[in-house]
Amino acid sequence: DLILPDTTYLERHDCISLLDRPICEADHAADAIRWPVVEPDRDVRGFQSVLVDLAGRLGLPAFVTDDGRPKYRDYADYMVNHQRRPGVGPLFGFRGHGKDVGRGAPNPNQINAYIANGGFFAAEVPDEAKFFKPWNRAYQDWAVGMGFYDTP
Repeated sequence: DLILPDTTYLERHDCISLLDRPICEADHAADAIRWPVVEPDRDVRGFQSVLVDLAGRLGLPAFVTDDGRPKYRDYADYMVNHQRRPGVGPLFGFRGHGKDVGRGAPNPNQINAYIANGGFFAAEVPDEAKFFKPWNRAYQDWAVGMGFYDTP
C-alpha cells in the first residue's frame, strides 16, 4: 500500500468539469472550480497534483512534451492547459482571450476569471435548442460549437 498525505478541499484546486460530472440544469451548461482559500499547515500536496506529477514522471503521453519533460506543473496548470482535443479542455468558460465559450485556446487567466465569477461558468442553451435535443438541429449545432462533440 502507498499512503500519501492529502490536502483538504479548502487547500487545493479542483475542477467540476462538463467532461465528467456536469453541475447544471437542463437548460444550461455549467462547470465550476474550487481554489485554495487557506495554505496547508503541513508538507502536503493535493492528490490531483500528485497524480499529475506521477503521470509526468512515468512519461504518460498526455503528460509529457515531445522531448519527455513534464507538461504540467500541478493540477491547476492541468486544468487550464490540458486539451482533450484541440480547443476543448476541462473548463469550458473564459477560453482563448477570456471571451470564448466551449472551444478556444487555453487561457492562462482562466482560473482567475472563474474566481472573479464566483467559481463557476454557465452558458444558457438557446431557446430554440432546449427541447428534443437528440433530434433538434439547433441544439446539435450549439453543442458542436461548444465542443461537446465534433459533428451533429
